[in-house]
Amino acid sequence: MTHHVPAPTATTLFDVHRIGIPAFTVDVGEDLALRFGSLNAVHSELTGLREADLLGRTPQECLPADLARHVGERYMRCVLTGRHQDYEEVFDLPNGRFWWRTSLTPLVDRASGRVVAILGLCVDVTADKARQDELERGAYFDPVTGIANRRRLDYDFDDAIASAIDMKRPFSVLLAEVEGYASLTARLGADGKDAALRQVALRLREGIRANDRLAHVGDGRFVAILSAATEGALAVALDRLRRVFAAAQAADATALPLRFGGSVWSPGASPETLTRAAEAAMHTEATAGDLRSR
Repeated sequence: MTHHVPAPTATTLFDVHRIGIPAFTVDVGEDLALRFGSLNAVHSELTGLREADLLGRTPQECLPADLARHVGERYMRCVLTGRHQDYEEVFDLPNGRFWWRTSLTPLVDRASGRVVAILGLCVDVTADKARQDELERGAYFDPVTGIANRRRLDYDFDDAIASAIDMKRPFSVLLAEVEGYASLTARLGADGKDAALRQVALRLREGIRANDRLAHVGDGRFVAILSAATEGALAVALDRLRRVFAAAQAADATALPLRFGGSVWSPGASPETLTRAAEAAMHTEATAGDLRSR
């Protein structure tokens, strides 16, 4: 008689409850479905997440949408590459906001050679990150708007391209430019110009997804790295932002007008290539708008 041997799971391969730091496991189905296998008490006590609420469920079934998408992409990257992953991330969880240094290890079934589970280990670096952020703010953040600067954007581009290559999922680049920026100081004064740019940054931040990255690169130009993976998704994102700024101008005559352009990453494209393509799209849209207004 042939006995069916069930596929190994995270819980049969590793017991996270014996680990003294926050730890969890994720089971990987043959169809690559990801389901939480276990969560230890240390993790639960720190974050407020409960094993009973996660066990056997996918990230999409038990976590907020943006958080589920973020962790799901990280987990799948570990599965598809079969490689150990180390990274830092910030989460809003039931017990507050946490900075984690997360380590993901693929657990392989020797018989099949398939990644059947992921072991996740977490270190709470919230306090260290707060001190580090204070030191780095001058180096990586724009002093006028408070968002990332060009230097930080370079790091974000590297991360986005590496993730796109591993996950085979494109991303988009958004370019936004304040119209008439050169005359802002004369019209509003230095303090008024800075206040207006901060409002632009705030509206852009509110108009994109929580995990999208936004930077002010100077001279009234903003660049965002968006999760939009297709031309259609990018068009939706651009339309949403145009409506946000049109509504702001309708409500407040001092709100600054912006021009927008975007481009979708394709294999081999560099940040410079993407930004040039977004700028070309922005100028094409501006020219079309001028023609429509005549």
